[in-house]
Amino acid sequence: MKSSLTLLLVLSSLNVSAGVQRNIVLDKEVTNKNCEANDTCTLKNFSLQVSDYVVTSNREKSYGTNAYISYETEDIKHIEDYGIVQFIKGCVYNESVDKNGKSVKRKGIARKFFGSYHKFIHPEWVIDSIDKDPIYNSSNVSDSRHDYYRWNENPNSYSDEGEHYILRDYPTHPKVYVSDLPSTSFISGDEAKNTNLVFKTCIYKTKDIPRELKPEDINFAKPIQCLEWSTSNVYNFKTKKYEKDVSVEESCGDL
Repeated sequence: MKSSLTLLLVLSSLNVSAGVQRNIVLDKEVTNKNCEANDTCTLKNFSLQVSDYVVTSNREKSYGTNAYISYETEDIKHIEDYGIVQFIKGCVYNESVDKNGKSVKRKGIARKFFGSYHKFIHPEWVIDSIDKDPIYNSSNVSDSRHDYYRWNENPNSYSDEGEHYILRDYPTHPKVYVSDLPSTSFISGDEAKNTNLVFKTCIYKTKDIPRELKPEDINFAKPIQCLEWSTSNVYNFKTKKYEKDVSVEESCGDL
């Protein structure tokens, strides 16, 4: 989602005014083996780093997850030969408990999705994109679909320091990345905002990714590699704590 840029800027500002605790929960790199079979030997690897975080401000806490998705090619001339497409399933919703102790779920949260606003409920796998171009963080600024892909002067860093967008500065080394910062979860009054999402993040040859698809067109091509991750913070009104082990089917099934 291109909106992840705005969310990252918000989180950066919170780092100054609030306490942020981070914990890397997944750090995985897969090498591109057997590349001759699909003519992708210019792609060296595909990586995913996922962190859970808690922001504390004025004694209130919000819970979220941040993911960095990167890939490395043999040479910078091959960077735009590959593109990332992400798939999503799950929901973001508000929940409270009525006077009889019964759960009341409210599905009023919306997100920008394929050019319009859509309730943040995806019972089946769909492409995760804010516009009709399925490439994650795709750009409509120029003919390139990779303008919003980023690179860092330090190839091992995802820090703001030394970070550049392809739109402004073309990479000096062949490793680029995108990021995702899905919806956060927090308590507001007697209502909890819950997030329960799972993702499949895949890399393809760019030429195999159509410039326009529908959300349900998930089998448009065979991916080179896929990595899975999730963000789950569902409030338990009995224990008064957020839980991470609630299944998508359990929390989203009746929405």
